[in-house]
Amino acid sequence: MDIRKSQASLSVDERKAVVRAFLALKNDVPSQLGLTNRYDDYVQIHVESMNVDPGWAHRGPAFCPWHRVLLRNLELDMQAVEPGVTLPYWDWTVDNSPDPNVSGSPWTDEFLGGTGDPNQQGKVLTGPFAFDAGRWQLNITDGDPGPFLARALGVDPATLPTAANVQGALQETPYDASSWTVGDQPSFRDRLEGWHGAGSVHNRVHLWVGGSMTPGTSPNDPVFFLHHCNVDRLWAEWQRLHPDQPYLPAAGDPGAPQGHRFDDPMQPWGGKVTPASTLDYQANLGYRYDTDPAPAQPVSPAAAVGGPFALAAAAPGPEPSPLAAELHDTIVQPWKLPPRPAGAMIGMTGMHMGHMGPMFDLSPEDKAAGGHDPGL
Repeated sequence: MDIRKSQASLSVDERKAVVRAFLALKNDVPSQLGLTNRYDDYVQIHVESMNVDPGWAHRGPAFCPWHRVLLRNLELDMQAVEPGVTLPYWDWTVDNSPDPNVSGSPWTDEFLGGTGDPNQQGKVLTGPFAFDAGRWQLNITDGDPGPFLARALGVDPATLPTAANVQGALQETPYDASSWTVGDQPSFRDRLEGWHGAGSVHNRVHLWVGGSMTPGTSPNDPVFFLHHCNVDRLWAEWQRLHPDQPYLPAAGDPGAPQGHRFDDPMQPWGGKVTPASTLDYQANLGYRYDTDPAPAQPVSPAAAVGGPFALAAAAPGPEPSPLAAELHDTIVQPWKLPPRPAGAMIGMTGMHMGHMGPMFDLSPEDKAAGGHDPGL
């Protein structure tokens, strides 16, 4: 059972292992999509998820389960080159300063590097992912100046989501609501993604980091995966708080978008990779968070396959369950992308834009407060 920990609690050696794994995927592991390297596969698949209608992974119910699979897929690739490494999460409610000298900061020279130079289009000049360090070149760009990683930490907006913002989201039910898109409320998914409610939770973090984290190619910045690891952790917390709340939309809901219903195959993986297959992430995907409760009683078979968000307490040990192994075999296969029209350009959706509108934006509540969290 892999245990994901806060990046702030990682030892020096653990941080180095995470960096080595990212750099190896970027420089040493071949692409499965005919691109430059394996890391770029993840950037491209994120772009593809927004170049179709309905989108695979954003502005809809599959936002949480789709990214859960993407994260685990990357984590398994990282472990193939750096055994024992796990994805850390960035709890931005705590480690919320752009100053690399603040305790717990992810922006140190030996880890993620710092903010960018505003006089050089936000070019990151420090850390292992700086272009000038020679091992991090952006090959898939979409409004991103490239080929260098760019950031503008804490410029616009100036603040990250707060613990109060997160608690507000965690108390919201149901999981999602029709019309299964942006602005639905009450809807935990919509609020977590940042389309309504104080704090614009997920979206605000992308905008706070700025630079390469703002277009659809946001996985170009490794902090994307630490951010989404925290988002996944919050979804896991919501699952524990509301075990009686089912994933929505239900199987076969005629009004819900394809790929977002309970038992729909999620693209581009297809097959057995459905929202349902991700709900019990400990048993089915083989990882847990250091903030998860200690293992207790396993979930009932009925709860494992549908309905409530009941979690199994996975038994300790290095081997995942047979179901997890089967799912692992599925999700690590090469991605099959949909055919593109002749002459179509890769990833050209426009700066900050997805297929259906702004990729990341503040909630109406935050906009009404001049871009600030109205609770501050």
